Amino acid sequence: MKFKTLSLGLSMMMAAIGLSAPSAQSTSNLSLTYSCESRENGLSLIARLSAEGRSIEEREVFNWSRLPSTANPNQICQRVQDKLQQYASKQGIHDIYGFAVYEINGKPSVCLDQQATDQCTQVLFNSQQINQPDASTPEMVAILNNILSAQVRGNENQPTDPTRTYQSGSFHVPLWRILWN
Repeated sequence: MKFKTLSLGLSMMMAAIGLSAPSAQSTSNLSLTYSCESRENGLSLIARLSAEGRSIEEREVFNWSRLPSTANPNQICQRVQDKLQQYASKQGIHDIYGFAVYEINGKPSVCLDQQATDQCTQVLFNSQQINQPDASTPEMVAILNNILSAQVRGNENQPTDPTRTYQSGSFHVPLWRILWN
Protein backbone atom coordinates (compact mmCIF):
# COMPACT_ATOMS: atom_id res chain seq x y z
CA MET A 1 0.00 0.00 0.00
CA LYS A 2 1.41 3.35 -1.04
CA PHE A 3 1.20 6.04 1.60
CA LYS A 4 2.93 9.17 0.44
CA THR A 5 5.25 10.19 -2.35
CA LEU A 6 7.97 12.79 -2.26
CA SER A 7 8.98 14.82 -5.23
CA LEU A 8 12.34 14.93 -6.93
CA GLY A 9 11.71 18.50 -8.02
CA LEU A 10 15.01 20.34 -8.40
CA SER A 11 15.94 23.84 -9.51
CA MET A 12 17.14 24.13 -13.09
CA MET A 13 20.89 24.31 -12.48
CA MET A 14 21.87 23.80 -16.10
CA ALA A 15 19.79 26.80 -17.19
CA ALA A 16 21.72 28.92 -14.73
CA ILE A 17 24.96 28.13 -16.53
CA GLY A 18 23.47 28.43 -20.00
CA LEU A 19 23.00 24.76 -20.85
CA SER A 20 19.75 23.08 -21.76
CA ALA A 21 18.50 19.68 -20.65
CA PRO A 22 19.64 16.89 -22.94
CA SER A 23 17.40 15.51 -25.64
CA ALA A 24 16.74 11.78 -25.76
CA GLN A 25 19.26 11.41 -28.59
CA SER A 26 22.05 13.28 -26.83
CA THR A 27 21.78 11.21 -23.63
CA SER A 28 23.02 7.99 -25.23
CA ASN A 29 26.61 8.66 -24.10
CA LEU A 30 25.65 9.72 -20.57
CA SER A 31 26.11 7.66 -17.44
CA LEU A 32 24.68 8.14 -13.97
CA THR A 33 26.65 6.90 -10.96
CA TYR A 34 26.09 7.06 -7.23
CA SER A 35 28.63 7.22 -4.42
CA CYS A 36 28.69 7.62 -0.64
CA GLU A 37 30.91 10.54 0.32
CA SER A 38 31.80 12.42 3.48
CA ARG A 39 30.96 16.04 2.97
CA GLU A 40 31.00 19.14 5.13
CA ASN A 41 27.41 18.41 6.20
CA GLY A 42 28.00 14.69 6.87
CA LEU A 43 27.76 11.45 4.91
CA SER A 44 25.86 11.96 1.65
CA LEU A 45 24.74 9.90 -1.32
CA ILE A 46 25.94 11.76 -4.41
CA ALA A 47 24.61 11.28 -7.96
CA ARG A 48 27.03 12.09 -10.79
CA LEU A 49 26.21 12.54 -14.43
CA SER A 50 29.12 11.89 -16.80
CA ALA A 51 29.60 12.01 -20.54
CA GLU A 52 32.40 10.04 -22.15
CA GLY A 53 34.09 9.61 -18.76
CA ARG A 54 33.98 13.31 -17.90
CA SER A 55 31.86 14.45 -14.94
CA ILE A 56 29.24 16.97 -16.01
CA GLU A 57 27.25 17.52 -12.86
CA GLU A 58 26.73 16.15 -9.37
CA ARG A 59 23.98 16.41 -6.78
CA GLU A 60 23.50 15.32 -3.21
CA VAL A 61 20.47 12.99 -3.09
CA PHE A 62 20.39 11.91 0.56
CA ASN A 63 22.15 13.30 3.61
CA TRP A 64 22.52 10.41 6.00
CA SER A 65 23.57 12.53 8.99
CA ARG A 66 19.87 13.30 9.46
CA LEU A 67 18.91 9.65 10.02
CA PRO A 68 17.72 8.69 13.50
CA SER A 69 20.71 8.23 15.82
CA THR A 70 20.00 4.49 16.08
CA ALA A 71 20.77 3.96 12.37
CA ASN A 72 24.10 3.07 10.79
CA PRO A 73 24.54 5.76 8.08
CA ASN A 74 27.48 4.03 6.36
CA GLN A 75 25.60 0.76 6.01
CA ILE A 76 22.38 2.41 4.76
CA CYS A 77 24.27 4.64 2.33
CA GLN A 78 26.13 1.69 0.82
CA ARG A 79 22.91 -0.34 0.51
CA VAL A 80 21.02 2.50 -1.19
CA GLN A 81 24.00 3.36 -3.42
CA ASP A 82 24.19 -0.23 -4.66
CA LYS A 83 20.44 -0.45 -5.31
CA LEU A 84 20.25 2.87 -7.17
CA GLN A 85 23.35 2.03 -9.19
CA GLN A 86 21.93 -1.35 -10.21
CA TYR A 87 18.64 0.28 -11.13
CA ALA A 88 20.31 3.02 -13.20
CA SER A 89 22.52 0.43 -14.94
CA LYS A 90 19.52 -1.71 -15.91
CA GLN A 91 17.00 1.01 -16.72
CA GLY A 92 19.25 3.71 -18.12
CA ILE A 93 18.77 7.38 -17.35
CA HIS A 94 15.43 7.81 -19.11
CA ASP A 95 13.29 5.91 -16.63
CA ILE A 96 10.82 8.07 -14.72
CA TYR A 97 10.70 7.63 -10.95
CA GLY A 98 10.25 9.22 -7.56
CA PHE A 99 10.79 8.25 -3.93
CA ALA A 100 7.82 7.02 -1.89
CA VAL A 101 7.00 5.25 1.36
CA TYR A 102 5.08 1.97 0.98
CA GLU A 103 3.97 -0.70 3.43
CA ILE A 104 5.93 -3.79 2.32
CA ASN A 105 5.32 -6.97 4.34
CA GLY A 106 3.92 -4.85 7.15
CA LYS A 107 7.00 -2.59 7.33
CA PRO A 108 7.11 1.03 6.16
CA SER A 109 9.72 1.09 3.40
CA VAL A 110 11.36 3.80 1.30
CA CYS A 111 11.10 2.78 -2.36
CA LEU A 112 11.78 3.89 -5.87
CA ASP A 113 8.33 4.60 -7.29
CA GLN A 114 7.81 4.39 -11.06
CA GLN A 115 5.34 6.70 -12.75
CA ALA A 116 4.17 4.05 -15.20
CA THR A 117 3.28 1.49 -12.53
CA ASP A 118 2.81 3.71 -9.45
CA GLN A 119 4.17 0.94 -7.28
CA CYS A 120 7.29 0.12 -5.31
CA THR A 121 9.87 -0.74 -7.94
CA GLN A 122 12.81 -1.21 -5.59
CA VAL A 123 12.89 -1.14 -1.78
CA LEU A 124 15.80 1.08 -0.76
CA PHE A 125 15.47 0.54 3.00
CA ASN A 126 12.81 -0.16 5.60
CA SER A 127 12.17 0.84 9.19
CA GLN A 128 14.01 -2.18 10.61
CA GLN A 129 17.14 -1.45 8.57
CA ILE A 130 17.46 1.96 10.20
CA ASN A 131 16.82 0.46 13.65
CA GLN A 132 13.36 1.99 13.90
CA PRO A 133 11.27 -1.24 13.91
CA ASP A 134 8.25 0.45 15.50
CA ALA A 135 8.22 3.43 13.13
CA SER A 136 4.83 4.14 11.62
CA THR A 137 4.38 4.97 7.96
CA PRO A 138 3.96 8.71 8.71
CA GLU A 139 7.17 8.57 10.75
CA MET A 140 9.00 6.97 7.80
CA VAL A 141 7.65 9.73 5.53
CA ALA A 142 9.09 12.26 8.00
CA ILE A 143 12.45 10.42 7.98
CA LEU A 144 12.50 10.38 4.16
CA ASN A 145 11.61 14.08 4.06
CA ASN A 146 14.40 14.78 6.55
CA ILE A 147 17.18 12.91 4.71
CA LEU A 148 16.30 14.05 1.19
CA SER A 149 18.71 16.73 0.11
CA ALA A 150 17.32 20.25 -0.29
CA GLN A 151 18.59 20.01 -3.89
CA VAL A 152 16.26 17.06 -4.44
CA ARG A 153 13.28 18.53 -2.59
CA GLY A 154 13.75 21.77 -4.49
CA ASN A 155 12.78 24.45 -2.01
CA GLU A 156 14.91 24.65 1.12
CA ASN A 157 12.17 26.63 2.87
CA GLN A 158 9.62 23.91 2.20
CA PRO A 159 7.70 22.83 5.31
CA THR A 160 8.89 19.54 6.73
CA ASP A 161 5.55 18.36 8.14
CA PRO A 162 4.89 15.43 5.79
CA THR A 163 1.27 15.04 6.85
CA ARG A 164 0.51 18.49 5.46
CA THR A 165 3.00 18.85 2.65
CA TYR A 166 2.78 15.43 1.00
CA GLN A 167 -0.82 14.45 1.67
CA SER A 168 -1.38 12.82 -1.71
CA GLY A 169 -0.30 12.61 -5.30
CA SER A 170 3.09 12.07 -6.76
CA PHE A 171 5.56 13.80 -9.00
CA HIS A 172 7.99 11.84 -11.11
CA VAL A 173 10.96 12.92 -13.18
CA PRO A 174 13.40 11.20 -15.54
CA LEU A 175 16.49 9.92 -13.71
CA TRP A 176 18.77 12.36 -15.50
CA ARG A 177 16.75 15.27 -14.13
CA ILE A 178 18.10 14.52 -10.69
CA LEU A 179 21.04 16.51 -12.06
CA TRP A 180 19.58 18.73 -14.74
CA ASN A 181 16.32 19.85 -13.24
